[in-house]
Amino acid sequence: MPHVLHVHTQHCSSCDSRESHSTLYLAEAVPTFGRAQKLLPCYSLAPTDPVHRVDLPLTTTPVCAHCASNRTGVGAEVWARWQETLARKAAQPRAEGAGAAKAASSLESLA
Repeated sequence: MPHVLHVHTQHCSSCDSRESHSTLYLAEAVPTFGRAQKLLPCYSLAPTDPVHRVDLPLTTTPVCAHCASNRTGVGAEVWARWQETLARKAAQPRAEGAGAAKAASSLESLA
C-alpha cells in the first residue's frame, strides 16, 4: 500500500524563521467509492514501501516554538507586564465578601 507524507511548513511572523513538521498516512483504497482513498495515520514504514510527498501550502503563525520557549520577539514586553500583574494580584489581600461562603438561612432569620 502506498504511503502519503504531508509536509507542513510554517512561517513565524515574530522572528521570520520557518519550521516544518510532517504527518505520515497510509492510503487505503475504498472499493465502494471507485478510486477514492482513505488516509489513516501511520506510525511505521517498511524500507521498501513507496512514499508520496505532498508539500502543503505555507502557513503563517504569530509565534514559533523557538519564540515561545525563549519568550523573544514582539511578545517579550507583554509577557513581562503579565508577570507583573500576576505578582501584584497575588500580593493583594482578598476582600472579605469575595469568595466567602454565605451563612445558611434559618427560619428565625426569615421572621
